[in-house]
Amino acid sequence: MQGCDASPGRELLRKFLTSAFGLWPSACERHRQIRRAIPTVLAALACALSVAAQTAQTPAREPLTVMSFNIRYSTANDGDNHWTLRREFLFDVMREADADLVGLQEALDAQITARIVLPR
Repeated sequence: MQGCDASPGRELLRKFLTSAFGLWPSACERHRQIRRAIPTVLAALACALSVAAQTAQTPAREPLTVMSFNIRYSTANDGDNHWTLRREFLFDVMREADADLVGLQEALDAQITARIVLPR
């Protein structure tokens, strides 16, 4: 680049200090170093801003309570464990837990529709 460090005296001093001590980068060299560093600095800044934006946009989430029951068929001959003897207990447990999501295994339609909405 012409115009940078153009005076002969400065050029001689720059050569001496650079060769003797590794000092005095020219204004042109300083500009080149800065131009080379700009993409790295911009990339780091973009990453930092991206992380900050994601952190700011992530709302706090409420915990999700999930329950799962194998309630066994109501038609099974279970003696003391027959559905009619255990259903109120199951519904009491479900009401007390106040789960957001409840999964039922081995449930027949009549068992599910018996209490789709649990009374409070």
